[in-house]
Amino acid sequence: MDLELLLHFCELEAETYQVPYTVYDHSEKIYCSSPILVNIDLLTPNLTIFNKLESNVNYFITENFLIFGYIRSKCDDKLLFIGPSVIGVISDNDIKRIISRTESKMTPEQKKELQEYLRTCSIIPMGKFLNALSVASCMLNQEIVSTQQLLTKGIEEKNILKKAQQQLIHISEEEIYLNEITSHQSLTNYEEQISYLIKTGAVDQLNKMLTDFSYNFGKLGPDSLRHFKNSSIILNSLALRAAIAGSLNPGTCYKLGRFYVQQLELCTNIDSLSTLTLSMVKDYCMRVKNEQAIKTGEDVINKSIDYITENCHTKITVTMIAEEVGLSPEYLSSKFKKVTGINLPNFINQKKIQEAQKLLAFTSMSLSDISESLAFSNQSYFQAIFKKVTGITPLSYRKEKKF
Repeated sequence: MDLELLLHFCELEAETYQVPYTVYDHSEKIYCSSPILVNIDLLTPNLTIFNKLESNVNYFITENFLIFGYIRSKCDDKLLFIGPSVIGVISDNDIKRIISRTESKMTPEQKKELQEYLRTCSIIPMGKFLNALSVASCMLNQEIVSTQQLLTKGIEEKNILKKAQQQLIHISEEEIYLNEITSHQSLTNYEEQISYLIKTGAVDQLNKMLTDFSYNFGKLGPDSLRHFKNSSIILNSLALRAAIAGSLNPGTCYKLGRFYVQQLELCTNIDSLSTLTLSMVKDYCMRVKNEQAIKTGEDVINKSIDYITENCHTKITVTMIAEEVGLSPEYLSSKFKKVTGINLPNFINQKKIQEAQKLLAFTSMSLSDISESLAFSNQSYFQAIFKKVTGITPLSYRKEKKF
């Protein structure tokens, strides 16, 4: 790609997103939008993580909550490096560790400048950072990579979820060490346990784990909401990947991941964030359980189910599904009923109402907007189908379940 065009793009995007953009050619830095970072090498200290990433576009989060993104050019040896930015407030100890990991020789003045940069670096919402990465991929490689897809790609350093939970409170390094045998131990492999339960659709076991699990947060610090959001956003990515591993449709997972990132960022207090996070984890797990329960030994039925799941927000007819799977509408309807025990139009409505329940619980969308979003012919018909499937009206459901 034309170098002048690429550098102009980086200059504009760095200004728009308030994140440094750096360009490498044959591993040599040829441009950096941030004057402070021109002579500072933040790439080399993270090469261990970077080398794990096989795709042309990806991101990773370090244990100190720095977030980096990169796009490899498919036609030459150029590399676009985005970041670092931060997804949470970082401590002075974090800054010291970051500087100690930086292998480039820095003068005392450069160290001071880097410290000031890290202290004043604006917190960027995860969704916004992924947007920047997606746009850069379009520019450098003329390749569309959605933010939903990026959510499944990222790499987080080991135990970052645990650290995010620890940072919810004001505790010293010594107190963390002393708590290692008591409260800290219960967090070991916490994310692995949750991932396994989601992947297997073990709803009852997950509910028990979330009920039994407790962590004494003590006195919440002034940055606790941001740290809790970090933890929840990371957990969203882990849950999303586990759900895909559990055979939940990837398209559905991408939409869920994007939806929950937006909703988590909108939370304004710990209570609402905690409630949403627990509901999010259970939602992924329940969807995997439902998916595994309805999967059959008939490929044509499974394809029909996948088509309905992926197209819940569009008009779906038996004829459309039949054309997709290569059967006549009559034969497909008969076969679907025989295999699943559910009438095909009723199954379509059930899937749409499941999506409506999520929108009623987690958004402020009006009934007419939800009806239109799910491609019902009109609001009255949507309300009638909702009550038929759930036994209550949409407004009653929202009143009971609203977060």
